Amino acid sequence: MEIENFIIKGINNVNIVKSGDLYYCLNPENMEVEKLNGTAAEMLYLLNKGYDLDDMVRYFMDNYDVSEDDLKKYILDFFNNLSFKKSIINKLITTKIYYRLDWEN
Repeated sequence: MEIENFIIKGINNVNIVKSGDLYYCLNPENMEVEKLNGTAAEMLYLLNKGYDLDDMVRYFMDNYDVSEDDLKKYILDFFNNLSFKKSIINKLITTKIYYRLDWEN
């Protein structure tokens, strides 16, 4: 999937900007620029488009050679470790991914 620049409208908007093969975003929670690879950008783009976990798994299974269980773990790990997940909590709730994440940390 060819992804260009996009904005995730959340509690704090997150701008994802493509530069070469990488993507960058300004983390609204700590005001630091973060580098994202293409797969991370794809997951954020799909979240922004309203894909839930099952939709994301289907998308990646159709486009990559990865098992369903591995994909679910990878996607949930990504969102669990996302430093600005609180800024996009509205998208995580809407897609029900929120309920699968660890919010203790």
